[in-house]
Amino acid sequence: FDVATIYQEESPRKLLRLLQEGGMVGILPDADLIKMQGIFVRFFGREAWTTTGPASLSVVSGAPIVPAYLTWDGAVYRLSLGAPIHPDRTAPREAEVRRITE
Repeated sequence: FDVATIYQEESPRKLLRLLQEGGMVGILPDADLIKMQGIFVRFFGREAWTTTGPASLSVVSGAPIVPAYLTWDGAVYRLSLGAPIHPDRTAPREAEVRRITE
């Protein structure tokens, strides 16, 4: 499959178009947080600034978010996927963005 890089300075419409065409988007939401819109959410018992970009994209596009993370077992990295987080497009947008971000 094709992989394209879309920089944060570019239009988010590129992301929406890719999702509408059935593509996938990978986002590293902890990069350059200062430049990105976000909210404070609880993280390990503390308030942490967290970008709302992935949740907003999910709500606007209807695409679910599939959490992914790597773990190191001493020899190789292993990719784990969480259960998809589906947006409720009938919910108030701000509340749904918060729910998904949390």
